[in-house]
Amino acid sequence: MKFFLRIGLIAGCFAAVFSIETSAQDSTSMLDKVNSAPDKLIGQVDKKARKLNERLVKQTDKYISSLRRHEEELRKKVTAVDSAAANRIFDDAKATYDALQGKMSSVGSKVSRFSGTYLPHLDSLKTAFNFFGNSSDLLKSKPELEAKLQGAMESMGLLQNRFAEAEEVKRVLTQRQAFLKEQLGKYNLSKQLKLYQKQVYYYQQQVTDYKQLLKDPSRLESKALSILSQSSKFKDFFSRNSELAALFRVPGSRTLPEGSLVRLAGLQTRESVMKDMLERFGSEGKIQEVLHAQAHDARAQLNQLKEKVSKMGGNGSEEPMPDFKPNGQKTKSFLHRLELGTNLQNVKGNGFLPATTDLGLSVGYKINDKSIVGLGGSYRMGWSKDFKHLTVTHQGVGVRSFVDYKLRGSIWLSGGAEMNYRSQFRSFEILDDYSAWQKSALLGVSKRYRVGKKMKGNMQLLYDFLWKNQVLRTQPVIFRFGYTLK
Repeated sequence: MKFFLRIGLIAGCFAAVFSIETSAQDSTSMLDKVNSAPDKLIGQVDKKARKLNERLVKQTDKYISSLRRHEEELRKKVTAVDSAAANRIFDDAKATYDALQGKMSSVGSKVSRFSGTYLPHLDSLKTAFNFFGNSSDLLKSKPELEAKLQGAMESMGLLQNRFAEAEEVKRVLTQRQAFLKEQLGKYNLSKQLKLYQKQVYYYQQQVTDYKQLLKDPSRLESKALSILSQSSKFKDFFSRNSELAALFRVPGSRTLPEGSLVRLAGLQTRESVMKDMLERFGSEGKIQEVLHAQAHDARAQLNQLKEKVSKMGGNGSEEPMPDFKPNGQKTKSFLHRLELGTNLQNVKGNGFLPATTDLGLSVGYKINDKSIVGLGGSYRMGWSKDFKHLTVTHQGVGVRSFVDYKLRGSIWLSGGAEMNYRSQFRSFEILDDYSAWQKSALLGVSKRYRVGKKMKGNMQLLYDFLWKNQVLRTQPVIFRFGYTLK
């Protein structure tokens, strides 16, 4: 609750500073109410940019080193067959990988305004921070903010340069992969080449994942940009100073910014084009007929090109289509591959209340997009017979292991092994007697369904193959329902 109150306070202060209707007389009084709002936003963005930069450099170095080793293995195998061919194919390998690693390990302090990789959210943040820097009232009230702003701007600029360098690394590695595939096709090295291809693909996916992190702004970033977007002053500033404005005329801006890559001078207007076409074809009806015929031919040619791309294995995306089944979890960090789960299981009693309720907690690890393994625990709560004599007792605990495999759609095959202590206890020392624990071997099906953006519900129907061996017998068929948090 304190966290959300703090966010609300910061957002309110931020709105006060950059309100659309704020007059020059009111700006000073509102700036007095800012407190730490700009400091927090600037610090948060700076930390995020630095962290992503470090990850990108580290992962790039990791993949390049791995590809270097793969190529060394390929060279050894080709040398054993044809040393002359090995020298010809692999002579420039060391220089290529050294250059790539040198590019990413350099400090890269020089930050270009437009590096060739456009990142919308980063552009918005950089322009917002430039807007702060041009606010003399803000800097006068908080002079220490100027150095922080400059540091955050450098971090964001460096990150953008890193992404541009990563794109260059991707391009070189893709060309190298195609070259090796062409040169080594006759040496029966398809297995080794596929390992190389996998590493190139997963590096490309890793860079894409990091870009996605930029598209998932924090609550404070979203609130700040939302408030700024309502300001006419910021809109005008954005239309003249953003990277987007350097590429295209931003809607609402009257002039193109200085240094823009787009120039209107010399371009034909609609009126001049229409006049020229009327002179050539005589009437608007004839013009429509010609344009319709040309559009039809263009669509036919486009469909032919799509067919050719499809036959060649293209998928119309930015990345090449791999000839293996990718693991969507491969490029995610350990924490992002974990999912927390909880479930509930009731044992029917004689009255209105259940006899017992099992509360389970679990942590699952995604091996790939279809397989999850995990561990968990459970606590069995006992209820009284009726509401008049309501008491809660400790009726047991348990430890669990499980494996889930996706069959189709939202249906999963679920199995696991459990150890349960099913007797009432008053102290934890009693649980040390493992001979009193009962074993369960479960197998069944689960259905998962979406509840929210980061939460899924699940229902499980399981059969216990060891239920007959238990001293305190329970039902053989178990029904559980619960939730998982990604």
